Amino acid sequence: DQRAKYQVEFVKNSFSEITKSTISVLEIGAGSANSSLLLRDVWKEKSLELYACEPGKQWADHYQYHFINRIADFFPFSSQKTFDYIHTSHWLEHVRDLNSTIKDLYEKLNIGGYLFIEVPNCDSSYWELPLSDTPHIHFFTLKSLKTAFEKHKFSCINIEECGITNAEWSK
Repeated sequence: DQRAKYQVEFVKNSFSEITKSTISVLEIGAGSANSSLLLRDVWKEKSLELYACEPGKQWADHYQYHFINRIADFFPFSSQKTFDYIHTSHWLEHVRDLNSTIKDLYEKLNIGGYLFIEVPNCDSSYWELPLSDTPHIHFFTLKSLKTAFEKHKFSCINIEECGITNAEWSK
C-alpha cells in the first residue's frame, strides 16, 4: 500500500541503519503489517523478528504466513520484550492517556532504537466528514508532537508534515 511504501522510504532516509544482525520490530495497530513486511526488503541483510500489536483477529492466518508474532491485542501490554524499532501509524491519536503511552513506548524501545510515528493530517474539516474511524482523542501539530515525546526522553531525528488532509482523502 502507498502509505506503507512512503513510511518505509521515510524510515530509510531518516534513520541510521541499526547495526545489530537481528532486529526486533514491533508494529502497533499493525493491521496487515505492510510497513514491517516492507522493512524486510530494506533491511534484507538482517534477520528481522516481526511482532504485531493488533486487536483484529482476522489477521491471524496472515501473520502466521508471514512469520509475524502477534504479541498483544492492545498497547501497552505486559511483557519484558523490548524492540529495536517500533512502528505506529494512525494509532497515537486514539490513545486515552498520551503521557503514559509515551512512557510505555520508551520502556519498550531498546537503547539506540528507533520509533516511527505517523498521525493524521487533520484540519477543521475532520469534524464535518462522515468518517467511520474511531474518534480521535488527540490532534497534533509538528511542534506539539515533538514536544510531547521530548518531554519523555525521546529525541527527534526527523519530523515533517506530508500527505493529504482527511477532507482530501475522503473525496
